[in-house]
Amino acid sequence: MNIKAINETLVRKIEKNPIKVIVLLLLFHIFVSVAFSLVAYSSIASNLHDGNGLWNFAKDSTLYHKEAISLTQLINESAWQEWWESYPYHYNVKLISLVYWVSGYSLPIAFELVNSLMWVISVIAIYASSRLLFHNSHTTYILTALFFFQPSILMSSTQLLRDPLLIAGVCLLCYGWIDFIKNKLNWQNLLFIYFGFGLIFSMRSYLIDILLIVFMLYFAWSLFRRKINLASTFLILLPLLAFQLNYEHIYTSSIIGDPARKTYLNDTKINANANANANANANANANANANANANANINTDVSIKILDLISARASKMRKGFYNVNASSGSKIDIDTSFESFTDVLEYFPRAVQVGFLSPFPSHWIEPGKETGRIGRILSGIETIIWYAIIAGFIFLITRNISILKPLAPMLIIATIIILLLGYIVPNIGAIYRMRQGFLIPFFIFGVHGIQIMMYSLLERLRKK
Repeated sequence: MNIKAINETLVRKIEKNPIKVIVLLLLFHIFVSVAFSLVAYSSIASNLHDGNGLWNFAKDSTLYHKEAISLTQLINESAWQEWWESYPYHYNVKLISLVYWVSGYSLPIAFELVNSLMWVISVIAIYASSRLLFHNSHTTYILTALFFFQPSILMSSTQLLRDPLLIAGVCLLCYGWIDFIKNKLNWQNLLFIYFGFGLIFSMRSYLIDILLIVFMLYFAWSLFRRKINLASTFLILLPLLAFQLNYEHIYTSSIIGDPARKTYLNDTKINANANANANANANANANANANANANANINTDVSIKILDLISARASKMRKGFYNVNASSGSKIDIDTSFESFTDVLEYFPRAVQVGFLSPFPSHWIEPGKETGRIGRILSGIETIIWYAIIAGFIFLITRNISILKPLAPMLIIATIIILLLGYIVPNIGAIYRMRQGFLIPFFIFGVHGIQIMMYSLLERLRKK
């Protein structure tokens, strides 16, 4: 029996007993989580954890655990308003505190009630997404689901991190969107899309601008081509618009709302206007075209200044991230800064390289500060798999780029976010963890590309 036949048999068994499979997945994740927790409370591998149930590779868990204990105390005091207003951008902490309060145990392992559910939802959603895209390609279903059995993904899903919830949101959004494109809008795929948006925004609220711009442009193009109706557009964009209206733009407000920067922009515009007026007075006989050119120069000058300010803000965020994580290892390009938009453009090839291809081979064998040598080796193995996925993705789109249409918006969003990580995060370990959820659209297509590549190779070998 060949591999294809084995996978077909396995898929039939999975889909014949879905409840049994879900229970087995839950039990598997609980077993892994309990095993990691027991080790983290012991003296085994003491250099990799704090001895109180939390691992060094998930440093944020320590902060979230402390915040959750504080919020649990507020719940016990029935101070619900103060509970809701505390840590406004850490919604995962509120969820952790609720689990601590309901279970009666303020222990990290208690959050396995949520983590196991999110992990299983992610596995099912990515399997179902692959099934919708590549009907009857049973090997692709199985291999795509293995994304969540990678050591880094599996281990992170046992900790008090935002990533498992974010990844579940991306998977639900992918499935809901593919079903919408394939079968038109219905209440089921709309709920999946809404839940996906909700999890993504609650974990990474600053992504709202990127998602809103990409989806609005996509719907504008689709409406123009008459591929999607107005009702579907409104229903899908509704949560994006609602969240946008209530979201405090921490990053953009610091660029546009800062008084000093406002003064700078105003002075720039005033000076440009003054120069234009002086030129106009000196050339009183200039025609309307000259005035239009002067106005165009003013607008161009202001636009360049705005781009330079945004670039400077990106540089400031990069330095801020470095300062917060100064003690961590795997730093990269720590002296890089962006003083102008030209600097941003010049760094683009490097941002692509760092965002998509790190960690590099030189990092795979050196000992990590928080993960040790074994952590770096595992990351190297996973990166080799990722390189193969990229190769499969490129091979697939060279044969038929239209195959990407059902997930086009998600691929664009993922590309933008991974590039931004390359620009703003000067730490390979952080990039490696933060980009995981946005590798999923590439992984779905890349796995199928590898499968086609292998079948093509085997077919050629048979002919020879």
